[in-house]
Amino acid sequence: MCFGAGARLAVLLCACLAAGGLTACGAGNDDEVTLGAETNSSGLEQNRQKIRDLERRLARRERQAAAKSTSDAAPSGAGVLVAGAESSFDTLASSLGGEVGIAVGAVGSDDAQQLGPLQSGSAWSTIKLPIAARVIEDAGGADVLSADTRDLIRRAITASDNAAAASLWSQLGSQHGGSPGAAAAVGELLAGAGDSATTVSTVGRDGFSPYGQTEWSLSAQERFVSSLAAGCVAPAAAGELRSLMGQVVSDQRWGLGATGLTSYFKGGWGPGSDGRYLVRQVGVVEQDGGSIAVALAAIPADGQFASGTDAISQLAQWVVDNTTWSNASPQAC
Repeated sequence: MCFGAGARLAVLLCACLAAGGLTACGAGNDDEVTLGAETNSSGLEQNRQKIRDLERRLARRERQAAAKSTSDAAPSGAGVLVAGAESSFDTLASSLGGEVGIAVGAVGSDDAQQLGPLQSGSAWSTIKLPIAARVIEDAGGADVLSADTRDLIRRAITASDNAAAASLWSQLGSQHGGSPGAAAAVGELLAGAGDSATTVSTVGRDGFSPYGQTEWSLSAQERFVSSLAAGCVAPAAAGELRSLMGQVVSDQRWGLGATGLTSYFKGGWGPGSDGRYLVRQVGVVEQDGGSIAVALAAIPADGQFASGTDAISQLAQWVVDNTTWSNASPQAC
């Protein structure tokens, strides 16, 4: 992938145009709330979004390729995990039982690695990150938010307060045209991080919030937090959210928060229709100049919340123990 950037961009843009008219958190309780469909963009706007995404990816990959050609970094696509990580992960997953999965990559990189059979599920309260990010972006930065809104964001991220998140969602609805508009606005933010596959839900389940039921893959989660940490998406919100993700309350500091390394994260959990808990966490870990974006998920064999958080903690520790930190230099946008 070393031909001229201008020629490659032209090819990509022509192909794009020709292709088509281009959460539940709290101390283990079932605590999502129902607020009770989405607005389709025009073909032209979809084309423009695809072009912007192609341009962003091309520019990022050109910079990464140039940096790697003059350094001792691992070849593109090698990832940050140590050699033989797959076998080690399989051993851990077997010992944990149930279903588990991870996605991990250097911050700002598109080269994430995925392991484990569990690679998607309801977002639960991890979706509060892009909701908060959209509120901050709409305002133009955290400093210009009202004190009340800033407090809502703090509570939603650090304590996963559901009432606070519901108020933020309501604010987005008021500004963008109800629940469908709020969903589209958050979806637009995700698309800015290169995730055009995720559709933010406007339909709740069994009393849980609609947005918490969003189907959000680990790869898309990792890409979002990676882009956020690199300042590639929601730049007006990145600093505030990083700070808040480093202040998560003590009883939610499992997973990445239990590794002993500098970390910024957000968890989410809730029961499936079968009553078994899905526990998730997404965040960033830093060590020795390296910075990785991580998404973790577990449905424990016994279906219990506590077992899920224990599995997430073991997965997080495995990730930091099996990362080649010299290959995890953060990438620029």
